[in-house]
This record gives sequence, structure tokens and C-alpha cells, in this order.
Amino acid sequence: MLASYNIKIKYSQDGYLPNYPPHLISDEEMFEAFLYSEYAYFYDTYELKTDNLDSKDQQSLESCYFTLINAFKYYIARNVSVIESWRCEIPDWMHSYMLGEVINDYSIQADRHYLLVGLNTDNIEDIITPKAQLACFNMSRRYVNKLNKSLKEVSIPTLLTKYSAEDQEIIYKEFEKWGVTLRNDGKLINRPPTMFGEPHVIKLIRLNEVG
Repeated sequence: MLASYNIKIKYSQDGYLPNYPPHLISDEEMFEAFLYSEYAYFYDTYELKTDNLDSKDQQSLESCYFTLINAFKYYIARNVSVIESWRCEIPDWMHSYMLGEVINDYSIQADRHYLLVGLNTDNIEDIITPKAQLACFNMSRRYVNKLNKSLKEVSIPTLLTKYSAEDQEIIYKEFEKWGVTLRNDGKLINRPPTMFGEPHVIKLIRLNEVG
């Protein structure tokens, strides 16, 4: 897949993967570099900031951050599953994180400035602050809340009803391997809101400007 090739090339150039041709790097290695290695691309690029926020807002952002990462893990586990019929493609919104296209601390100043102005959290240095992340989360949450429940939440027991007990055991072991966390009812959020500048946040800012 072209997106995977581009990600592997980017991570090789940035030092997260060995400098090999992309076809010699497995998808598992790519995902390790994105989220699981000691110096993972996601944690280096997308830092959670909660300084000077009240405890309620801190908890909201921390919960959102965990849910976002758990959704990544879910798609990774499915994408590289040994059960072919269980595999699924990585969604575009996750690819945008893997490619560094979601606005973050290292984005060009013009992009950071546009995001901050749209969130009413602009500052002279165009630094993405905890208040900016909170404002981004609140805007993103309004967007996600309007999505159909089937687009943002999955019930694993329901999805696995057509699989044999042996295949189910394999899938749950893969979840354990990649660190996927399920709720007590076996469900998880697979399209969470974000505190980073995803495309849907930029779209909402533009709509606000038009309004």
C-alpha cells in the first residue's frame, strides 16, 4: 500500500527505522516504530499537555489520549492479524498521524497559527498549549458525538460471533500482544475525539469562519 511505503520511507529518513528500502521493512516493524519502540514516532510527535489545567480537564484529556492510542492499537492488531478475514485497513485518519500530517508542535508555523486562532488560543510564539489541546478536544468531541454509534464504537464479542472458538482465541491473544484494552462489555471506541489538529478539526474551524 502506498501509504505504508511513504510511512516506512519517512521513518527511515527520520531515524525510527533502519535505512532499508520500504519493501524490506515489515508492517509490524513500521507499527513498532510508530507506537511501541522506546523512541516511538507518535510519542515524540504528539505530546499530551495538561499543565495548569484543573483536575477535571486533565482527566478528560488523559482519558482521550488513552482512548486515541487504544484505537491505534486496535487497528494495528487487526491489520497484521494472522486471521485473514479479520484483517482491516488502517483508516485514513490514523494514517494522517503516522505521516505527521495532523497539526502538532513540529508542524509549520502557519499551520499551528491557523489552528490556534481557530481555537481562540493564539499566542505570540504559536505554541500549542494545554488550553489549546483542551479547546481542540472539545471541538473534536462535538464532531465525534454526531457520528453514528456504529462508526465510533465496536463490540468485539459481536464481531467475533462468526469466528470459530480457535480463531477467537487467536484474535484475543493478538489483542493482548498489541496492548488493546476492552471494556468489561467487550466494546471499545475505534473513532475517538482528539486534542490534536486532525483534518476534521480544521474543517470545523473553516465552517466557523464561514458562519
